[in-house]
Amino acid sequence: MATLPAALAACGAGPMGALRFANRPVVTRVDDRRPVPEPPQPTRSERGAYAVDHLFRAPVLHTLQFLPRVEAQNINALGEVPDSTWFHNRVGVRPVPAAELRRGDPPSGPFDVLDAKHGGGEPGFIIRDPRGRRYLLKFDEPEAPELQTGADAVVSRLLWLVGYDVPEDHVIEIRRADLQVVAPDPADDAHRPDAADIDQTLALVARQPDGGYRALVSRMLAGEPLGGYALMGTRPGDPNDRVPHQHRRDVRAQAIFFNWLGHTDIKLGNTLDMLVEEPPGSGRRFVRHHLVDFGLALGGKDHGLRESSDGFAPRFSYRWAAISTLTFGLYRRPWEGIEPVGLRGLWRFPIDRFRPDIYSPAIPYTPFDYTDRFDGFWAARVLARVTPEHIREAVAAGRYSDPRTVEYLERALWARRNMTLRYWFQQVDPLADFAVSPETGAGAQARWRICGRDLLLASGLAPGDEGSAPPPTRYELSTWDAAGDATGWEQTVEASEDGAFCAAGVPAADGAERYTIVSVVTRRGDQLLEPVWLHLAVDPATAEPRLIGVDRR
Repeated sequence: MATLPAALAACGAGPMGALRFANRPVVTRVDDRRPVPEPPQPTRSERGAYAVDHLFRAPVLHTLQFLPRVEAQNINALGEVPDSTWFHNRVGVRPVPAAELRRGDPPSGPFDVLDAKHGGGEPGFIIRDPRGRRYLLKFDEPEAPELQTGADAVVSRLLWLVGYDVPEDHVIEIRRADLQVVAPDPADDAHRPDAADIDQTLALVARQPDGGYRALVSRMLAGEPLGGYALMGTRPGDPNDRVPHQHRRDVRAQAIFFNWLGHTDIKLGNTLDMLVEEPPGSGRRFVRHHLVDFGLALGGKDHGLRESSDGFAPRFSYRWAAISTLTFGLYRRPWEGIEPVGLRGLWRFPIDRFRPDIYSPAIPYTPFDYTDRFDGFWAARVLARVTPEHIREAVAAGRYSDPRTVEYLERALWARRNMTLRYWFQQVDPLADFAVSPETGAGAQARWRICGRDLLLASGLAPGDEGSAPPPTRYELSTWDAAGDATGWEQTVEASEDGAFCAAGVPAADGAERYTIVSVVTRRGDQLLEPVWLHLAVDPATAEPRLIGVDRR
């Protein structure tokens, strides 16, 4: 597949191993919008198989470490996720103005009530605004005002920012008079809610002091719904869906983003594939993949369960049950003692007790059993580009009535972001943003300049003793040829305060395309990190050096 790192062939058994990359531009966009000749099959929710696999088999194998570790298969030669119908690189590759998170204007009434909301625990309607746009209308529960509507608006914007396709959500205020009964259509046997149905639903939801209602409107996605995407394997009948979902980095790394956002209501029903036609009227249809329904994020699912373990462990965990049994209940589990925030619109969303190294959805979710440190590093790289302005704009969309809720949520999201970066940037050597340029000479005399950035230092989160600077960092570079033999060149460079570093005079190796492998080893104080291998070659069209692959092990 074009999205996989392109290993050319096994070379000799040199120190570099067999991995080599094709000398071609790095893939940044996957061609997975090819027309689908027939509608793919809807995903079947096989409850029996789901229960056995995701509640029993997978958790047991995961606890016993029997699940094989499989590298993500939808990455390019740099270990990054290209744009696709699953993921769009937004903040990860370009500056995104905070204003883009507003995502259009909220609709205004009056609204035609077309149908009752189906699925999920909270009541609501399917409505149509005066411009003909359709929305899902949802409300808060009386005992938890602002909880679900606020979380949905905030989290959908932050997930859109990092790269996922989500519905356009807005918090609005409506009155009973804004909801209009629609006369039944003789050609449609669907039940249209009448005035009594509307009144009965509104009697179940939170009401404002002025008699109005706070609600969330979620714009209906374009296309024909196919149901959620399967947790494992691919969708039958979709020739564009070629990578098993449990081995997609953009799916596995959701665990890192969801942990940051306190989102644990993860299941097949909270994803949605749509068969879309682009451009409209062209007859060219393909499947686009979405994440939906974030009303129980920001720790909100715990409000309904009243279980402080939400986010730390599933409803039943073999691991924690065994630990509690063997220690006679004396072991203090990570979530014990975490109290609700005590602010309107929030439940349990801790800062000091947040653990970036521990995350669990409410029920086991198979792709997360395969999440590894390289998935986590990629997610942290994206998250590092989220700014306080982004968080402030997203929280403002929640329209919380208590300023203390706004202040706490902004502070919590920023602190949890920083803790996430600090943890994942220490699980691998966090070198990235590599660039190579010609320096002197040509052919056998060619010398190149290589630059990169240490993301741990760049983030300002490098660990150190309290009140002291982080340990000194330097980078030891050496070169190898295509056969994996050392060329004898070595250089050590010091880290700058912002994590940037450059090495000059790097010699191009002899041989076809001047294929050169550069080993970069980070020495942080007394700690020696695993090397990052940069694969370079000369572009045949321009004779300029270029980075064609990065190997992390």
